[in-house]
Amino acid sequence: MKAVFGAGLRAALIFILLFSAASEAQQKRAAKAPENRVGAKDGARQLVTDEEFAAVAALPPQERIERLQALARQASGDEVAMRKVAELLVRARLEFGLNQIEAGDQQGALEQFRRAIAEFPESDSDKLFIETIAQIPPQLFARKLHREAFEMARLIETKFNDAPQKLLVIAAFYLRVEDAASAVRCAERAIELAPRMSAAYQALGAARRLELKLDDAVEAYRRALELEGGRSAKLSLADLLRATGRTEEALKLYRELVADNGQDVAARAGLVLALFDSGQREEAERELTAALEENPRNFPLLVGAAYWYAASGDATRAFELARRAVEIEPRYTWAQIALARALIAQRRPLEAERALRFARQYGDFPTLDYELAAALASAGFYAEAAEELARSFKIEDGQIATHLAGKIAARAETFTDLLLPEVRAGLFQSRMAETRENAQRLKGLLALRAAMQAEAKDEELRSAIEEFTAGDDEMSAFRALYAADQLLARGRAYELAIDLAQKAAARVESAVNSPVANVAAVASELRDLRAQTIAVGATPQLPEVPTLIISHIMRGRIEDIIGWSLFNQGRTEEAIIHLRRATGVLPEKSVWWRTALWHLGAALEAAGEAQEALSNYIASYRGGPPNPARRAIIEALYRRLNGSLDGLEERIGGSSLSSFELKSPSSTGAQPAKVEAKSPEAAVEPASGAPSAPPEVKRESEADRSASQTQNSANAVGQNDERRSAERRVGGEATSPPVPRSEDRRADEGSEAKRQRRGKFAKEDEPQPGEPR
Repeated sequence: MKAVFGAGLRAALIFILLFSAASEAQQKRAAKAPENRVGAKDGARQLVTDEEFAAVAALPPQERIERLQALARQASGDEVAMRKVAELLVRARLEFGLNQIEAGDQQGALEQFRRAIAEFPESDSDKLFIETIAQIPPQLFARKLHREAFEMARLIETKFNDAPQKLLVIAAFYLRVEDAASAVRCAERAIELAPRMSAAYQALGAARRLELKLDDAVEAYRRALELEGGRSAKLSLADLLRATGRTEEALKLYRELVADNGQDVAARAGLVLALFDSGQREEAERELTAALEENPRNFPLLVGAAYWYAASGDATRAFELARRAVEIEPRYTWAQIALARALIAQRRPLEAERALRFARQYGDFPTLDYELAAALASAGFYAEAAEELARSFKIEDGQIATHLAGKIAARAETFTDLLLPEVRAGLFQSRMAETRENAQRLKGLLALRAAMQAEAKDEELRSAIEEFTAGDDEMSAFRALYAADQLLARGRAYELAIDLAQKAAARVESAVNSPVANVAAVASELRDLRAQTIAVGATPQLPEVPTLIISHIMRGRIEDIIGWSLFNQGRTEEAIIHLRRATGVLPEKSVWWRTALWHLGAALEAAGEAQEALSNYIASYRGGPPNPARRAIIEALYRRLNGSLDGLEERIGGSSLSSFELKSPSSTGAQPAKVEAKSPEAAVEPASGAPSAPPEVKRESEADRSASQTQNSANAVGQNDERRSAERRVGGEATSPPVPRSEDRRADEGSEAKRQRRGKFAKEDEPQPGEPR
């Protein structure tokens, strides 16, 4: 699980390690031990000479171990020499063990580490412990030997269970790898041994934050601050007080920190954000400007303020600050989330998607999945958004369930309530940059997917769809069409599908004027192309679609949905009327036009108009990819009407694609915007000049395009699906192509010809859909 948590946790780890080193120094000064002793008593004979130690140190680690074992026998009775031998032996075993790992001998390495732990003197220095034994678990973990790393950490913890400073060093390892329970165990044992050790309470506070128990973390940091009024405890306490909404108390602590050190970057950031949270926006703006003038690279301030502005509806300011933050550190997931929120608010969801997919290389936690789903839904990619939601969330008894930070089981009525603990613990913000309305729609989308998979009752479907399609915003028509398609894909609730299509019809005008109408209108036809390019870290090159064509596509789809639903209800004559309208308005030779023609052919055949039905079947089939099931239907009807297949080949002609089709980046020669850790600009926007709308959402506004341009655009967005129609359509219904990790295809195994004989066509099931180290 990649981290939700960032700078605050790293600060706690640094403090713990520094405290351990400082404690050792204090102990040495108190002991006033004599230096450079060579024997147990003054004047005693030196059993191991300095020259012998120097000679041993120059040996390879394996030989060094053997020689040091011999020196240990030679130095028996010389306490100082024995301690030096023991130190060198521990270091040699650690070096030899690491060499064995590189050579592939993991078991040999683990045996050396076990011996080093067992032979380490319990009373020896914390400095030596930090430099040697404490390095074993992180070295193993960094080499992806996680189970072995935890085994060694537990051995160390057991051996030094009565040494509070050493326990805190092991707690720091547990915190780094987000094993909160083990960190709590070490911290609580350290507190039991040393009740007045401030660092132990700080370790406990950091662990409680990992567990998202922020109130418990606050109390731990309060105690740490009472015991030792240092900066680290005060800053951590102020951050958590701000995260939990106790702004005035947080402000007091931040002001004290800034008064002590006006250059304290984290304290200045916290002060500004606490002023914002307390409603003192004018003063906050002044402090923000001053802080960034003094230090333009104040990273925690840039990220925190960007997210605050995004949550407050100021997308322009949020984008400005977030962009500066990701230029400093693109790997910080919360910076990319703040940037994505600003881009979504600016109606640039595909740029937001790129930022979040970039962030996925460095973070993996539910909030990040939700943010990506929100960006996809903002672009009209509802099937992909549902897939991303299902990655981390599920519906249980009407609530949303997940594992926060990848480990902590949680449930809530809304996404905002569910994910707020991650926002508080990861970013110290007391509210989520999301509206309740949009969060509710995404819950409806997740519920719709679950209901479809579970073949739920119509009442459950209707409830999920109502939640998902609620509102009269400019995207409501696209949501209604998506939901209607889902119903037809399962052959469910035809009357509800008609209602949804009619709802979409009333909002077409606002829909086509949406900045994302260019992609939302053709989202299902882009899934294959997007899946292919995303899999290789690229962005598909999308065509421009004129507004007039978007309108034609939407109106034609609406008529097709209504007509097909009526046909499946047995209302054939009414169906034919709507299907004729669909074929008349949809762009000729587009995938939607071919689908509507096939549907019209089915309705005409059921109405006894076999000759016209055949003409529609052939027109739908001609120019598309080979489809054996459709070909069989055409041949059967042709033979029935003509007694043989003579002349059919001439009427059908070759099965070929039209001249315009969606191109993958490799076929167009265009270079996609690749997602690379070393190139943060690719995750934000083109490097040249001021921000510009991404090519994915550019939309032609003129309605008087020439007929050829109109037709070419329609073909470009529609023809992609033709390549897979034989596998994606049953009874002529086009469905969305699969995306990675789909698991819910449960299509009827019956042949298309059998469906045709029944006079019913049901769509094939559509597959549904943390921090830098």
